Amino acid sequence: GYVGTPFTSSRDLSWTSILQTDGKIVVAGTANGAWAVARYNSDGTLDPTFGSGGKDTLNVTASSVRDMAIQSDGKLVLVGEPNFTIMRLNQDGSPDFSFGTGGKVTANPSTLKRGSGIAYAVAIQRIPAVTGEERIIVGGWANSPAVFALMRFGPNGTVDSTFGSSGHAYTSFFGFRDEIRVLAIDQANRIVVAGLTNTASSNCGLYVTDFAVARFTQEGAIDNSFSGDGRVSTDVYGGYNEADGLLLQPDGKIVITGQSNSSDGSVKDFALVRYNVDGTPDSSFGILGTGVV
Repeated sequence: GYVGTPFTSSRDLSWTSILQTDGKIVVAGTANGAWAVARYNSDGTLDPTFGSGGKDTLNVTASSVRDMAIQSDGKLVLVGEPNFTIMRLNQDGSPDFSFGTGGKVTANPSTLKRGSGIAYAVAIQRIPAVTGEERIIVGGWANSPAVFALMRFGPNGTVDSTFGSSGHAYTSFFGFRDEIRVLAIDQANRIVVAGLTNTASSNCGLYVTDFAVARFTQEGAIDNSFSGDGRVSTDVYGGYNEADGLLLQPDGKIVITGQSNSSDGSVKDFALVRYNVDGTPDSSFGILGTGVV
């Protein structure tokens, strides 16, 4: 019931996976410090039509793939570090040379801010006004201290200057450290992002963080119809809370999943929070909108 795939004799880690419409499974991460990707058939065997015998390492080193998405034409979009690095692969796993340079774009999410950043999440956004066109939304953090950061890219990998401010969009919570870890596009084409926010400066290296959720309009403006100012944070146990999963229900409600630790570290649980469409906690879910396991 399981399969293991070595890339190198050293350290290989998978960080993200995605299911294609044909039932094949794509898994990506890092192989001894380089971006790595593999595709499996539905029975768990490597797909020999992808990459080199079903797997490949890519031309990005000292980093890892953090997330990926599939375009409607079947091409794969992978994102990760350093900065906001994006690669697009053809259906056979080869780099798409019509995208960026050699299939790759490395952008600085901090063009309008100080510091650097890391891309953690990606989604494909269809632009209704442009028939059939899809654009790439990448989310992560930028600046020092970190803030939520988004960038949008056109079909050929250029920064979409019509998005936010010159292609960038930012928001912050308490002014300490904010990181997008996951994002999704809702039925109204708004961008929902989630991750973590520091509620105070570090205390002897210990951080108190909350689940953090924000919503942006299609064009990268903060959506003030969501929780009054576009942002909402939730503390589950009083310690370290981090959102790493996001699900949009058909009724528009937002489910965030991740981990929650007590302030003394004695409790470490799975945690779920559900929000209504307007950003308020859904009191019909768990205990005042939260659940822990």
